[in-house]
Amino acid sequence: MEKFFTERQTTVSARPWSAIPKLPQVVSLATTRLIAGKNEIVGKLSAAVLSIGVIAISSLLIFNIAVKKKQPPRFKAYLLILVWLGIAFIGLGIYKQHIYDHYYGFFFPAPFLLLGGFAESIVQGINGIGKILVLTVLPLLVYVNLAENPLKYPPNRQMQRTIEVSKKIAREAKSERFNLAVLAERNYEDAYQYFLEKWRAPVIDIDSLKADETITEQLFVVCEMPKEVCDPTHNPKAEVANFGWSKVENDWEIGGVILFKLVHTQ
Repeated sequence: MEKFFTERQTTVSARPWSAIPKLPQVVSLATTRLIAGKNEIVGKLSAAVLSIGVIAISSLLIFNIAVKKKQPPRFKAYLLILVWLGIAFIGLGIYKQHIYDHYYGFFFPAPFLLLGGFAESIVQGINGIGKILVLTVLPLLVYVNLAENPLKYPPNRQMQRTIEVSKKIAREAKSERFNLAVLAERNYEDAYQYFLEKWRAPVIDIDSLKADETITEQLFVVCEMPKEVCDPTHNPKAEVANFGWSKVENDWEIGGVILFKLVHTQ
């Protein structure tokens, strides 16, 4: 943990205050992906509403503390959610890489609980106008979420494709030791290696300090990009470069993925 936060400056910042300028962007992105069904306009509006509500609740909490007024249970609940969200957004703010949707899992319920609390307070506090406002916003949120429902689109079959490619590698390796590399924008060898190791296929990680022991006679390169940009024999990735001079012996297309078999140039 110490090394992760103090040495890996390309991944996270060791200075929590550096997240402050990024908070509006982080909050807007989170509300867009979670509450607004990926609709950026509605996401920004939701972020603005939540921000106003947070400021209002925070001001009331500070005021009650200043005048030593007893905090009602509702405000204690808001305080818990605000601390939850505050830690989450600061954590995402100091993260320097791309934020994927599954990163929101550790605070997924919080925005919905906060939005539901605000809706309840508005309905109870502003009477008819509040009810009209909530009944106007709620159908809009339902609509934008249904509009981008993932069930509308065919699945990418990522795991099934990984299994098919891994089976092909195991067959073509013919029980001989082999190295593995994956060329992709946002993927690594781990998924393929998991199934290969599960099936006890002799996949070997290249260790540059033990080249003679870990470089095999064949390298399988999985390319998840268009074939014309793959160029597996000249790719600078360590798993390819450490294999040495090579040539393509064969290639296959499996579920939109290109699999290359490389051997050493004689």
